[in-house]
Amino acid sequence: MGSRARPREVTLKPKAPPAVLLQAGIAAKRIAAGDGSPHVTLFEDRITVRDLADESETLPRRYMVAHGDRTADRSLAVGSEYDRLTLNEPRVRERRDVVLAELSNGPQPRLTVRCMVDPPESPAAPAVPRPRQRGFEREMPYVLAIIRYGDRFFFERHPELDQAEVVVQFESPDRRSADERNWGRVTDYRVTRIAGESRRLAVGAVAVAAIAIGGLVVGRLRNRSG
Repeated sequence: MGSRARPREVTLKPKAPPAVLLQAGIAAKRIAAGDGSPHVTLFEDRITVRDLADESETLPRRYMVAHGDRTADRSLAVGSEYDRLTLNEPRVRERRDVVLAELSNGPQPRLTVRCMVDPPESPAAPAVPRPRQRGFEREMPYVLAIIRYGDRFFFERHPELDQAEVVVQFESPDRRSADERNWGRVTDYRVTRIAGESRRLAVGAVAVAAIAIGGLVVGRLRNRSG
């Protein structure tokens, strides 16, 4: 096991800039702060969440993060089983860039994340295990933040599972390329900052709730005085 990852500052923004600017911004951030930067930015319009659990909260609970049709898009499927329909798509089977994760309970709750680092079958995308593993490592904070954000209501209802240990397994038929590392805890990847329109919506919701509570209190006081 490697050393535990530091807690991440995850920022939620409502809308991503155009794909070219987004990729340039990500590259510039990595150059400025290094790949080990604890900061992650999520864009709401780039994340699609599909809840396949049918309100079931039994464990194990499984997650699948896959690339979408557009650059920088990600889809998250949550359910008691993996989304086999997406896993069987030819594009997904060729690229093997889907990340699978399983949340299990026990003496120590654990989120086990699996990444296939052996070369994809498609000759159009040649790769070797080590560069593929480095690619997964760069994306892992983003992937974990998507899982925590996409299933945030579940983790808020089960704080003990929010403390689950994150273990990332890099799988390969070649045992020399297989690896396993500790990436902290699920809660390390929760949204800690809301920016832009998302912030305004959050503040507005709090204001509406405060007005409603104030109206309720005033109404009770009037009833008592009457």
